Amino acid sequence: MKKRAFLNMIFDPALAPHMEEHYAYLRDNGYEWELYPDFSTIRDEQLLIEKLRDADVYIGAGIPYTARIMEACPRCRAICRTGVGYDSIDVDAATQHGIAVAITPGVSAEAVAEYAFSLMAAAARRVVEVDRTVRSGHWERLVGCSLWHKTIGIVGLGRIGKKLAQIAHGFDMQVLAYDQVHDEAFASSNRITYCDSLDEMLERCDFVSIHTNLSDTTRGLIAKPQLARMKPTAVLVNAARGGILVEADLCEALSEGRIAAAALDVYEREPLAPDHPLRQAPHLILSTHNADSSFEAKDALIQAAFHNAVALGRGETPEGLVNPECLLHRN
Repeated sequence: MKKRAFLNMIFDPALAPHMEEHYAYLRDNGYEWELYPDFSTIRDEQLLIEKLRDADVYIGAGIPYTARIMEACPRCRAICRTGVGYDSIDVDAATQHGIAVAITPGVSAEAVAEYAFSLMAAAARRVVEVDRTVRSGHWERLVGCSLWHKTIGIVGLGRIGKKLAQIAHGFDMQVLAYDQVHDEAFASSNRITYCDSLDEMLERCDFVSIHTNLSDTTRGLIAKPQLARMKPTAVLVNAARGGILVEADLCEALSEGRIAAAALDVYEREPLAPDHPLRQAPHLILSTHNADSSFEAKDALIQAAFHNAVALGRGETPEGLVNPECLLHRN
């Protein structure tokens, strides 16, 4: 009997050049699938239940995967994310239902770091503002801030943070980091200085980029008190998770000129509401959770997620398995 996979992502061959090979890998390993590319509507819980009821595995982006969905879909044995975030999945409920949750660690680290640095440079040099003036019929030269020889602070020196540090060194930047876990060997060999506190790092930096995971500890990590510690010339980037940064506090800081600029790729709730105050905040670049969207990264993410699904179907343990204890709860 074939296993059924439910795919929720825009699996476009133009975006993933080896898509047919990836499909063949699923097929050769005994899977058939349903493709549902509309990411926005699949966030409806009841629709997701209907789609997943006959599926053995879900493969795709970070939709809210609740305990109710798991209860209603007893056939599902695995949730395989095309990415590293799993804060939208009730992992405890998945474990209790014997559902494996797997992510793709490190696969898109270069793409995300590259995008974060691009946002940082665009915000500092006011690229988007200049574009808007030209499109509005004006010709105005806007003065921005150079990145060369400045100090960057990285919140979360994991795989993505490390890649960002390496990019920053290309601009001869001093790299500071704040993380609960220290990789002293990497920091020493890559000229990175760990700060004892987040406040200390924020006070010293010209640029701050967030790359930690979202947890009970990091939710609201950057709020009004932390923004007040930053230089008035500082630029803040968040390409991690929206809940780490308090959006209302950022709007206030930008409106009052307490920091110079910011760029966001992630939000507390996605998609961002049409009337959200962030859309009106000054000196702010808004992106669409797009940091891993390079051709190369998408191809690698899909391949890794498919391999995770097949490995879990065989009873194997892939590198990105979040909850190995789920196996204890299987019938």
